[in-house]
Amino acid sequence: DNVTTSSSATANYNTSHTFTAAPANDYKIEGWYSDANGANKIDAAGKNNTYEIASLTADTYVYVKFVETAEVMSQVNVTATEGGTVSPSGTVEVGNRTPTTFTATPASGYRFGSWDIEGDIVAPQDLTNPTISITANGSGSLTANFVRVHTVNFFATPAAAGTATATVNGNAITSGDKLDVNTSVTFTAAVANAYNGQCTFVRWVDGAGETLSTEPTYNHTVQEDITVKAILKITQY
Repeated sequence: DNVTTSSSATANYNTSHTFTAAPANDYKIEGWYSDANGANKIDAAGKNNTYEIASLTADTYVYVKFVETAEVMSQVNVTATEGGTVSPSGTVEVGNRTPTTFTATPASGYRFGSWDIEGDIVAPQDLTNPTISITANGSGSLTANFVRVHTVNFFATPAAAGTATATVNGNAITSGDKLDVNTSVTFTAAVANAYNGQCTFVRWVDGAGETLSTEPTYNHTVQEDITVKAILKITQY
């Protein structure tokens, strides 16, 4: 009979027995011994992590010794898109057990977007944190992506005549916010209920005074830093 055991057992005389050891992750069998001190090795790692007694003729002690395997290192190609840097970068040796940490730093006018991962890399699910720790079971690549951002300022003038507001996908933003390039912004001008209702909207202009729209609602796609002004008029004081 084949016997797999992790404790003492009683077996019949002159019978064969096979012992099987299952190493944990990152461990391997160093050898099989007849004493707990590891002084008398009776077999090496064995075939398929097993040790066989062909014929049991006496009380027998069987011990297996596990040792930690060496960490396996793999090459990961680490790069950054335009708009920032990543450290460390280039070809980086990454182990299969000990995490290696990478940090992405955006340049002025950019923000960190996300990480792109290819190959046999183990990474956290959240790839939007500029600091990431990974392990690797094989070669791969890690890319830090950056996104261009622009400052959007807006206001109404004269302030007593009304207000200017802005939204992105229905969510209000604040003057001075930095928005991703190609973001669509909706600006809305509202006249004040003052001066006996003699406040009117005139037009939207940019920082240079160029007309953007003559409608109270103006849609703009962000391509650069911009100042948007709602020109209002008080026709009677």
